[in-house]
Amino acid sequence: MTDLVYAPAHGDTCFALAEEAEGSLALTFQALAESGMTDWVSTPSFLDQCLADSSFGSELLPQLKRMLFVGETLRPATVRGAKERFAGIHVYNGYGPTESTDFVSLCEIDDEMLADDKPLPVGYAMPGVRLAVLDPETLEEKPVGEPGELFIVGHTVAKGYYKRPDLTQAAFHSCPERVAQGSKSYRTGDEVTLSPSGLYYFHGRLDLQIKLHGFRIELGDIEACLCALPQVHMACVLPVVRDGVIHHLCACVVPDAATELRGLRLSRQLKEGLAETLPAYMIPTQFKYLDVLPLNQNGKADRKALAALIEA
Repeated sequence: MTDLVYAPAHGDTCFALAEEAEGSLALTFQALAESGMTDWVSTPSFLDQCLADSSFGSELLPQLKRMLFVGETLRPATVRGAKERFAGIHVYNGYGPTESTDFVSLCEIDDEMLADDKPLPVGYAMPGVRLAVLDPETLEEKPVGEPGELFIVGHTVAKGYYKRPDLTQAAFHSCPERVAQGSKSYRTGDEVTLSPSGLYYFHGRLDLQIKLHGFRIELGDIEACLCALPQVHMACVLPVVRDGVIHHLCACVVPDAATELRGLRLSRQLKEGLAETLPAYMIPTQFKYLDVLPLNQNGKADRKALAALIEA
């Protein structure tokens, strides 16, 4: 919604893909070439799919000046890919759930942030917005540098969910009064960390935390480590359930275009790469290779569609 407000307010025009173009990368590129766009707003997953095609670059979008990413963890490899295809492009990472009327954090990704392969920050708190990082169980404030659940406090928070008082109570009225101080608040369900410099880092959804063989696992951590491997272009990790119990993990992987290995040989290589950064219980035992990851209407990896592919 933010781009729909900002663009007209600054004399710009919003451009969105038609429904028929969304199902075809060729039609998508044709529409983009005709758009004349100067600013790009999408999830990182959508850009990753575009970058898989060598024709996606400054010749296709010669007027593009800025890229803004929201909705998912932004990887350094994605930013590097954008900067290689578009010389001089300014890349921004932001965070702002639907329940907030605006971005609550934002920053430009600079070369220092790209120096390693750690997840990139989602920015500094925007003016007029208060953010709190609390323990999801005790609701006590977490120290700087420790992960916790993000709570948003202030005028940007919505009033609640339409005709759903139960959900409204859980999400909009669960922030401790010592933190809310009489203001509207929203419990995001997202895990973040606040750095000493004031930057917030998004680690993923708390509801994507699972327990496997007694170990608590964050699927987003495995996905980040997978995507950091040179053989991987995109990846999504899902739990495989049997008889109501999580049996093992399956990694759905789009291999990098330069990777010639497939099947068991690639799986073995990926497991070896993951073993350098992850404990054995977090390494997927099943790998499924795809040409593209299915995306949902929000441009994020469609976990339901992937689960159906695994079960098929």
